[in-house]
Amino acid sequence: AVLTVMEEEFEDARSGEPIESFPDWEQGPIAIARKILETPDQFIKLPALSLKNELNIMSLFGQTLEDPVASDAVGDAVESDKALRDFKQVIYNFGLEKEWAAFRSKAYLAMARKWCEKHEIPLE
Repeated sequence: AVLTVMEEEFEDARSGEPIESFPDWEQGPIAIARKILETPDQFIKLPALSLKNELNIMSLFGQTLEDPVASDAVGDAVESDKALRDFKQVIYNFGLEKEWAAFRSKAYLAMARKWCEKHEIPLE
């Protein structure tokens, strides 16, 4: 299986805060990060995405939104000097946490599959 966990989620996992203290949409990735930290020998780390790739995924997400105000807000956030923070705030403000998590997971999974195929690593 391919699991996607952001560095921010690893930081949250290391914090020791109870899972329940995080928003519902963050609890799954943080729980995965904790499992990876506890049993690292059971996982293969894929190369980290560049900031450019992450911003591209965020931008593509914005383009899929039907609400033009939300779409424009995502676009503005991605173009800002503090894109990652601003993007997260926009997602929260528009209640798009679940949609973003699903979109991000699909995008990361597609890139991970491509990487695994290139390096001849079978997926379960």
